[in-house]
Amino acid sequence: MTEEQNKNLEIKYIEKQLELQKQIDFNNAVCMDSVRTVAGVDLAYWKEDDGEHAVCCIVIIDSLTKEIIEKKYVS
Repeated sequence: MTEEQNKNLEIKYIEKQLELQKQIDFNNAVCMDSVRTVAGVDLAYWKEDDGEHAVCCIVIIDSLTKEIIEKKYVS
């Protein structure tokens, strides 16, 4: 893929994100006092000479103490 094709694809994705953003309700309907645990997820994908790779990390924390309850890493 050329640099120009990459740039056009990036612009297309940004336009789609902005379009979908209009459908999101940003009003907080959750009572924060009732939230006991919070999870975060991160995914990454990349290509190297020997193939395609992916990694996923998930962390669950206690929302009051901020202590890690559980964490997982898969690649």
